[in-house]
Amino acid sequence: MADSRVHNEFKLTTAEDSERVGPGDDVTLSCHLFPKTSAVVMTIRWFKGTECIYLYKNGQVTESIGYEGRVSLITQELETGNVSLRLRDFRRSDDGWYICQVIHGDQKEEAAVGLEVASGSRLDFVEHSKGDDRGVLERMEELFGEGCWEHTVILFTHADDLKEQSIEEFLQALSQGPPAACREMWQ
Repeated sequence: MADSRVHNEFKLTTAEDSERVGPGDDVTLSCHLFPKTSAVVMTIRWFKGTECIYLYKNGQVTESIGYEGRVSLITQELETGNVSLRLRDFRRSDDGWYICQVIHGDQKEEAAVGLEVASGSRLDFVEHSKGDDRGVLERMEELFGEGCWEHTVILFTHADDLKEQSIEEFLQALSQGPPAACREMWQ
């Protein structure tokens, strides 16, 4: 009679929290074999939802449409059990949960890793803006670089409402406290 016991030779470990990523960033979806075991001869699949976006099998790699040239394993670290996926040029559509699946013989292990858009990122501002506002935000990025989204941005889109008051005068008045119309919300 054949031995029906399951031999769990390894488990997968990942970060407990979702990774927060800004647009255009490169990120590594961390996943490791425990105990450290060589993954060189294993089949490694990464899924986004039900779509297999990356397959490593017998040293050969297949990347899904839309991920070509943007996803890879750190192949020199497969020997130590690192099956993490590198994702380049993060896009809003990359937001969500990813499943790492590793198969060796009869054993199949899976673990989930989450990616989410970091608040305060370019996507929060530009992709939710329309018309002239969007153009201004895109111009700001051209002038100051992507790093400008790491700072507080005040955008005056209704300068006509200031009437004869300059922006400096408006800011000075605002520093004295919120306008009466906003006072209840401010407190």
